[in-house]
Amino acid sequence: MSFKSTHQFTVYNHESGVNIFKILILLNELGLTYKEYLLDFGRQEQKEEWYRKMMPNGRIPALVDHWNNDKVVWESNAMLLYICTHYDKDKKFLVSEPNDVADMNTWLFFQASHQGPFFGQLQWFSLYHEEQIPSAVKRYTDETLRILGVLDSVLKDREWLVGNKCTLADIAFVKCNEYATRDLLGDQFNFREEFPHVYRWHRTLMARPAVAWVFKYKAKQDCESKRWSSPLPHLMHNPPQRVLITNDDGPPSKDSPYVFGLYKALKELGWNVIVVLPSSQKSWIGKAFQIHEVITGRYYYPCEPDGMGETSESRRPLKEGEVGEWILLDATPATCTNIALHNLFPGQIDLVLSGPNYGRNTSAAFALSSGTVGAAMSGALSRVRSIALSYGNFQYPPPEELISPAHELSMRIIQALWGDWGRDEDSEALSTFVLEHMDHEKDRTQLLTQTRGLRDGEVDLYAINIPILPALIQEGGMKVVWTRQWRNEYGRLFKRGDREPKGVGAIEEEQKLVQNSEEDELVFSFSPEWKGLLSPDKGALPYGTDAWGIHHDMTTVTPLKATFGEPSAGSMGLGSEHSELVNSRWSRGGRPFVLDGR
Repeated sequence: MSFKSTHQFTVYNHESGVNIFKILILLNELGLTYKEYLLDFGRQEQKEEWYRKMMPNGRIPALVDHWNNDKVVWESNAMLLYICTHYDKDKKFLVSEPNDVADMNTWLFFQASHQGPFFGQLQWFSLYHEEQIPSAVKRYTDETLRILGVLDSVLKDREWLVGNKCTLADIAFVKCNEYATRDLLGDQFNFREEFPHVYRWHRTLMARPAVAWVFKYKAKQDCESKRWSSPLPHLMHNPPQRVLITNDDGPPSKDSPYVFGLYKALKELGWNVIVVLPSSQKSWIGKAFQIHEVITGRYYYPCEPDGMGETSESRRPLKEGEVGEWILLDATPATCTNIALHNLFPGQIDLVLSGPNYGRNTSAAFALSSGTVGAAMSGALSRVRSIALSYGNFQYPPPEELISPAHELSMRIIQALWGDWGRDEDSEALSTFVLEHMDHEKDRTQLLTQTRGLRDGEVDLYAINIPILPALIQEGGMKVVWTRQWRNEYGRLFKRGDREPKGVGAIEEEQKLVQNSEEDELVFSFSPEWKGLLSPDKGALPYGTDAWGIHHDMTTVTPLKATFGEPSAGSMGLGSEHSELVNSRWSRGGRPFVLDGR
């Protein structure tokens, strides 16, 4: 029995298979394509000749690599090693040092010879054996607890089993640990208290997007309707392989206090994070690019606890206390995004995360000027999912106890958006009237393309605004709402003169400024009139807008287009022509602009 494949792997499994979890997790972590074939044990499909020919043991799972002459691999931990040996070229889940390799293999053998069999026997004698045998249940319960104790004793002094990172050794344990501690050991078992180090390690693994995705996918799998099973439509997107962080506030400093915490929060999820930032603050610069300057940069090595670190003109090994290697560019935020996507890491970034901005980006007045939104817009225009994240400060400095809850809420929202990205297909523009009045089929196709955005109907980008307010730590947490952008305006942004008068010479300096203005000296400095922008009348804010949300102590999520907003169909003409255009074919544009009757 064979299948013509457009995917790389076929994995053979049964609806109740346990070992398949680790395989699917690894395939998703590495972004490899697969289909899962669910064998029908009711008719002994696993014993049929076609299956036994490739899997002589007649068990599950089995893996077929269609990109390697349909190579068949069985035994789940052998499958893990095969996949990484051939396709984990960056050694994301492998180790290099010979002693580390030996340790990783030791844990893989331990999992296969101890955890898997003993946990499996506990499951069998607890749930499926035809008669209750208390001594067998006790034996395998004791063995399960012993194995958890072995892991706890080792993880007491380390974050991961091998090599100071998540490897195949860690992934191999996750499903059996989840099943045993949640279901098999009973209601009296307290995982967190009895095995605190395993608990911490296991929760970290379960928080990895690929792990969470596979558990969710398997929980929702419809095993009775079809033997072929692909990821469900609403779960089609694998976790991001690499996330790019940029911002408009620059590297960690008093004016950029949030980026290091966001970096750590994403790393704790197990996401692969790349950081490319402006070398200094670039607020209010929008989506500007520097086209007449040569962009230069340096490497940056942040340290605990605040992200402050050293710069280097060239790459070097990490020193003690340094947590990663970032890149600083003498450039705008939008430039940082574009260079990261197309020069530094081409084809490797799945999500652009710009922020967290030190201040809000609610309303058109702020968003159109924001370097944070501009960097996300730059990502969206490169057809990469993008999010602009801002923390709205209502007091300075923001209360320290509110920062971690803001990061935690950010992670929840970002994971939710990534796992179920929204649609933006402009269905209003695709009215039956419009489509019926196209001149050619080509016109219909082009309109469909125009109205489905940059990524086949996905939302281009999102703006998230989290107010740094006590509601973050109140019972029940801060409310999160979908919003539109408030269309507001601003007035004077600059004042005459180059600085604010200060100190004992304030009067004299003010007189100089007045004198300069009288002499028509063209000197101006940024000094906005914030009234109405930072503290608008709450009662006058339109319901459902981002400004309304943040000023009512709510986090806002605003879907945006990577374009200047376009008015309705009636705007495709002069004011006197509005009514005849509202439901016309000209909603898509192309109508002649008539001047002087011609």
